[in-house]
Amino acid sequence: MTDSKSFYTNLPFIHTIEEIGMDEYFRELPEDWVIIITDIKGSTKAIQEGRYRQVNTIGASVIAAVKNRLGNLEFPFVFGGDGATLLVHRDFLEEVLSVLHGLKEQSALVYKLELRVGYIYYSEVLKRGAKVMISKMKYSDFFYQAVFKGGGLETAETIIKSGSYSQSKTETPVKADLTGLECRWEDIKPPGGEVVAMLVKCVSRTLPESDVYMSVLAFLKELEEEEEGFHPIKNARLKLTLSIRRFLNETNARVMPPAMLRKIAYLANLVYAVIMGKILMRFNVSTSQTNWGEYKKYLIINTDYRKFDEMLRMVISIKEEKRKRLENFLESLYQRGHIVYGMHISEKAQLTCLVSKYEKDHIHFVDAAGGGYTSAAVQLKQQLKGIIN
Repeated sequence: MTDSKSFYTNLPFIHTIEEIGMDEYFRELPEDWVIIITDIKGSTKAIQEGRYRQVNTIGASVIAAVKNRLGNLEFPFVFGGDGATLLVHRDFLEEVLSVLHGLKEQSALVYKLELRVGYIYYSEVLKRGAKVMISKMKYSDFFYQAVFKGGGLETAETIIKSGSYSQSKTETPVKADLTGLECRWEDIKPPGGEVVAMLVKCVSRTLPESDVYMSVLAFLKELEEEEEGFHPIKNARLKLTLSIRRFLNETNARVMPPAMLRKIAYLANLVYAVIMGKILMRFNVSTSQTNWGEYKKYLIINTDYRKFDEMLRMVISIKEEKRKRLENFLESLYQRGHIVYGMHISEKAQLTCLVSKYEKDHIHFVDAAGGGYTSAAVQLKQQLKGIIN
């Protein structure tokens, strides 16, 4: 009998977002796994205060903290802007909750933002008639992203946020290790276009879910061919930051107060690393860490700009005229009762990075600056509320 702890490691791959409709690549989550959902209370207010980068940093920190805690153990996760969803075997639940409690305390101390953490056993989700089906979408040999369908994540979130099944507050906090969490790039402004964070969820009662998503993806592909690609990150636009404010964001996440001397040392090392990074990339220098001339290429490959977690979740670069065509198309599907959707339109994309090794093994979480997925979710939830009512 196969140990279910290795369930995620052994999953088959899909290679494009269009393959989410191919059921043969999906497997059901084992019953002895747990769904953990995190978000930030008051994230909308934080956005209004111009603190969305801090919100993104905490959301990515959830993934960094758990990855560092579990070491080489693979687990499915998805970054959602103001939080993350992750799934682990029940044997690892206690240590994961402990480190997330530690991160919760760190977030309150450093950013004055409340990280909420909830969990539910998958066996409880099954009792509600929902399932979690998972595959992996391969971006590169070093990065693949979990993709989900079946309605189980939505059911888990509904139960957790209702307060009827959520995390105990008695877990012993463990300091979160955020090694690898980096925020060192300027926001990226695409040439002559917009950056759009977009959510699309099928709610149709008359069309198969796969047909609805395939129609949206087909329309996107048509537009993308006209645009010569939707990827929001362009090599020529990638610039390491020299912003002290940006440096402090990473420093505050990585070094807990009141260790002022350690903060100063970390900040000094960070400034040095960025300056050296600029030089090494500019002159295509190879070191024992990596070929720095190729680092940006792999950053772009390893950016999670297309995802599927029971809804399409994308950050794209698109010209205004094409974006309006897309919006009209989505609105027509919404008016016919097939989807709900949300969009946040920005001038720039922002990156939060998780670097295991500079040699290709790094993940880059992208969002639209100024609100991104979190703001798009507000619109989607308003539309969903209208359908339910």
